[in-house]
Amino acid sequence: GTRLALGGIGGVGVYDTSDWSSVTDSMVGSQCYGLDYSPDGTELAISTFATNNYVTVYDTSNWAGNVLSITDGQGQARSVKYSNDGLLLGIGANGGAFHLFETGGYTAISAPDLTLTGSVHGVAWSTDDAYCAIGGVGGESLEVYNVGAWSK
Repeated sequence: GTRLALGGIGGVGVYDTSDWSSVTDSMVGSQCYGLDYSPDGTELAISTFATNNYVTVYDTSNWAGNVLSITDGQGQARSVKYSNDGLLLGIGANGGAFHLFETGGYTAISAPDLTLTGSVHGVAWSTDDAYCAIGGVGGESLEVYNVGAWSK
């Protein structure tokens, strides 16, 4: 695409790479923990310090936000990652928690129970979406799941 999203301590900015102009004002006023564009570029998911148990998914055509709640008491969402086919959004959080949303209507679906300690700071999908790797900090661990059965 022609847009680049940058997150940091001051929030998130989106820029047009043809002339580096700002596409939208900073969408959040606090630290950005993670962000990811959907594979087709129509949505941008952001987890921030300010939103605690929430991830906001923005429609990139008008920057309207849809808030996804992860109300399991685990604290801040730390990482967000779309599957390569765009059908799933994985969210890592404090307490070794991992959440899955089906992106058609952003419905929460069952996610594997992790044995990670600390916070999940990394979520990655294999190029064919057959595997999902989830990495934690605090126990310095990594778990890889076969997505079809969500088995290790």
